[in-house]
Order: sequence, then structure tokens, then C-alpha cells
Amino acid sequence: MVMPKLEDLEDWEANANLLSMPDDMLGGCSVEVSNETRFLYDIFARYRSVVDRDVTPDSHASLVERALSNPALLHGALLLSATRWTWYSGSMETIQKSFLHHKLEAIQIVNDRLQDPMDMGSDTTITSIAALAMAESALGRQEVADAHLNGLSRVLAMRGPAPIGRNPLLQNMILSTNQGLYHMSMKELGETIESIEGCYNTLTLFVDPVIAESTNNPALSNKTVGEVMTSRVYSEQTEWTAPPAEAKSRARFMTCCFRLWTMRGPGSSDMFSLNWFMEALIDECCMTEHAMLRRKFPRNAWLWAAMMTRCAATSVQPNSASEAQQIEEWKNIACSKIRLVSEAANLRTWEEARAIMRSWVWRDNLVDERQLKEMWEGAVLGKRTFEDGTVSPAFLDKRLFIPADELKPVILHHDLL
Repeated sequence: MVMPKLEDLEDWEANANLLSMPDDMLGGCSVEVSNETRFLYDIFARYRSVVDRDVTPDSHASLVERALSNPALLHGALLLSATRWTWYSGSMETIQKSFLHHKLEAIQIVNDRLQDPMDMGSDTTITSIAALAMAESALGRQEVADAHLNGLSRVLAMRGPAPIGRNPLLQNMILSTNQGLYHMSMKELGETIESIEGCYNTLTLFVDPVIAESTNNPALSNKTVGEVMTSRVYSEQTEWTAPPAEAKSRARFMTCCFRLWTMRGPGSSDMFSLNWFMEALIDECCMTEHAMLRRKFPRNAWLWAAMMTRCAATSVQPNSASEAQQIEEWKNIACSKIRLVSEAANLRTWEEARAIMRSWVWRDNLVDERQLKEMWEGAVLGKRTFEDGTVSPAFLDKRLFIPADELKPVILHHDLL
């Protein structure tokens, strides 16, 4: 489900505050059940997106189950739900008190866990710290978010190397994005941003709004994005009094997710953190989709974002049927986005898709072309992928890319069924 329509907000909010909440709804966790908490829990349990898009009912049941398994995770879920609500409504006035309450409670529980050698390096502790960092990045103060991230880094170091399991494709795409933007000139980035029309959102570029605004400064045109980001002026501009404007809030949240995934590595990431990151990635693509189709948003950047979303969808190993269901939904959404932009750009082969991504932030030393090729062909041509051994439901969509006079009957072989 998506958020309620804004015009229905008053009635919906009033009803949400009066929801019947059984004593065991919060899994026996010692959480203060105020009206604001009831409201945030309802947002968390029933709504996933800040844009109008279809989702499979109950496909995120695994997230609710995980949150209810531990008080620290539940507080984290309510904090991140407050973040999502603030983005959607444009204000955190109605939930500010509850946000502060759950933040302090989460910090206290995490501090208690850090004093226990058995809990200090556990998945629950690490995930709880990550949730605090994401929420603080979005709605709080950056220096506090940095403190959470630094603390998490120390916990991960004490825990030791992450287990070898999932491949590092998502982490490498994030690093490629960061490096590609870091070495891009402000002039080039400014020209890309100027090409965007009818869409206020530049976050699908993964560009900080402060950097985007700075491209209008002629004195910075010959500098690289990295040079501007390491300047004192940029540091001063990124300081704010909470809560920040929506665009900056979403940008800080996405930047925090990037840092978390590169810190934790493919072996220690988890479904709880991935859920919030994935839904934000999908929302960003949805909010710029119409502009992309009208050539008012750069398709090379949009395809890159769609491919990153596809990589993220399978960056964590599912541990239950409900988690597997959620991952399958994410994969299908990501594949539909890849097909959409590939059809719009008339990309018929992987070589054409690769060329358009190379014109954005592709870095040869970081990107595993073979895996990206398999994912693109799996989404667009319906070919079996090495990564997960599945066939996309869009097997016949390759006919969209073949001239009518060249269409031939499609024969489904048994090994592809």
C-alpha cells in the first residue's frame, strides 16, 4: 500500500490515532504506546512508499516481523517511519515528540547492548545502530549521524571480517557512483542538471542538493565535484537545524545508506536495513520516471539508478519465505524499470546499454560487466542469469526491440521454463 492521499489526510490521521492496538501488538516490547506511536506504527505496518505505486499486499511482512523481534529494532522502525511520513507530509510537527522519544529509547537500548559482550557485535545491535544513523541523517543533525556511523565502524571492526557470501556488486556500484561523481567537473554536472525539466528531483542522479545548487556558481565551473565537496564552503552549507528541507533530508538519507553499505560489506548487510534503502531507491526512480520518458531527465543516469536498484534487490540472502517474497517483488519492480528505460532509449543489445551507462559514472576498475550484462539481459531479453538462475516474467518483451518485419515465433525451451 502507498500513503493516503493528502486530501484525505485529516480523516485518515484521526482514524489512525484511534486504531485498536492489542497489548501484544508490539511483541511485548516496552514501548510507550502514545497516540503518536500508534500513528507511526500504523504508518510502518501498512504503508511503504511516498509515491503512488502498486505493491504486493503483505510482501513486507518480514520487515514487521523483524521489527517486533526486538525493542531496539522496533524503535528504529518507528524512527524511519517518521522519516518517511515527514517526506510525504512535508512536516514532522505531528510526530516530533514521538520521534525524539523513540530516538532516545533506541539509543539507551543500544548503549545497554554495547555493554554486554554477547550482544555487542550481534546483527541486532549493528542493525539498530544503522537505523539510528539513517534516521538522524534524514531528520536530525549530521554530526550526530556521523557519531553513530563512527560507532558502528568500531563495532564492525571488533566483530572481525564479514562472512563471505553475497557478491559485492552493489557495494562496487555505490563506489563507482561516488568516484564517478567525485571526478566529474562541476560544469559537466551543471549541464546534466540543466537538462532536467518538469521534475524538481535530482536525487536519482545521487547528487547532493548543495552540490547541485553550487553548479550555478561560475567560479566553481572548472573544479571537480570532489574539490567542492572537500571545501570549507560546502561543509558550512551542509550544517542545518533539524529538520532539513525534504530534498536535503532525502539526499542525506541516501548518502548514509551508501556509507552503510560500503562499511558493512556484502556479507553483513541485512534485510531490515535493505528494506528502507530499497524503497527509497524505487521511490526516486518513480518520481523521475515521467521526466525520463519525455527526455527531460538524463537516461544514462536513470538506467544506472535502475540497475543499482536491481543489484540491491538481491544483495541480501533471504532467511524466510516472506523475505524471499519481498525480494522477488523488488526484482520485478527493478526489472520493469530497466525494461522501461531500455525501450525508451531503444537499447537493443547489452553493448548499447553499456555505452549509455559508461557516459555517466561507470568505472572500469569497480564494475563487474559480466554480472551487469546478465542482469540487463535478464530484465530486457528474459535470459537466464548466473546471479540467481531465474527467468524474468518479461521473457517475451524482447519482441518490443525487434522491427516488425523481423519478428519470428518465440520457442520456449524446457530448460527456460
